[in-house]
Amino acid sequence: MTGSLALPLVRAIRRFEAEGFAGFADAYARRDLLLGQPVRTTQQGLAEGVAQGVDERGALLLRTPAGIA
Repeated sequence: MTGSLALPLVRAIRRFEAEGFAGFADAYARRDLLLGQPVRTTQQGLAEGVAQGVDERGALLLRTPAGIA
């Protein structure tokens, strides 16, 4: 059981080291359960908005009255 989890995890970590988040962006977008949902953050000055996916580094993008942040 451990081997069935460990090998894919090691491969994913190595891929992330080589490619960064970009290597996972498409797969993440297909599974993004927050997309289009209202969310509230703890970030000062950007408390809430509608989730619009993530940027090239994997940071949350929010649609607010002021635009995409």
